[in-house]
Amino acid sequence: MQKLIEAAGKKQCLVELGVLMGKREAFTTVAGRCGAAQAESLRRIRESQRYREVAANWDEFCTAHLRTSRRSVDRMIGWLEEFGPVFFELAQMTGITPDEYRAIAPAVREDGIHLGTEVIALLPENAETVAEAVLRLQKEAVAARPAKGPGERIADLQAQGQRLADNARRIAKSAGKTERGSLRAAVGQLRNLLARVEMETL
Repeated sequence: MQKLIEAAGKKQCLVELGVLMGKREAFTTVAGRCGAAQAESLRRIRESQRYREVAANWDEFCTAHLRTSRRSVDRMIGWLEEFGPVFFELAQMTGITPDEYRAIAPAVREDGIHLGTEVIALLPENAETVAEAVLRLQKEAVAARPAKGPGERIADLQAQGQRLADNARRIAKSAGKTERGSLRAAVGQLRNLLARVEMETL
């Protein structure tokens, strides 16, 4: 009898897990855009550790059952915790990224986008108006952003230089003899340009 009870309990847990997950197919694209309800379901699965009924750990559950990385799922749950469900609604409508959303977040609430006294509801029929409002808010955020000082611009330049060097190394690893010659020429040309800049700043 005890074994039957345990088996029934395990079966019920698996059923609940299935309900929380929804259709498995919906999660094959979890690395891309995902609804707030699905993100909330994943958060409950992670916090309750129900994934242990079908996987040894959270990492394995994400890889084997959601067909994506743990990092992607955790990142999506993080968006839910940071922004709330409204971010997912707006992302579905406009494709806005988390970084872009942070810049306009104060104007976005559960009832819609606030532009002065106007409130634009996040409804399918308002998709075009919502997109225009988001674009306007983004432009205003950029205009209100303080200009970077010389130190910040130099730091940006250093970061760009590091990315450029890393990219050159990646190209060199897969390039043939002819391409390597072209790469050396490109690096030499860049070196000459930078040397000229260095001379001009002395």
